[in-house]
Amino acid sequence: MEMEMEMATPTPTPTPTPQAVELVTVPLYG
Repeated sequence: MEMEMEMATPTPTPTPTPQAVELVTVPLYG
């Protein structure tokens, strides 16, 4: 949930790719 909120915000996060993160977080959180 926290990750999703951060992603929603238009900020340069130190993540590889927003899409990749979502794909990984979606199944984890369910």
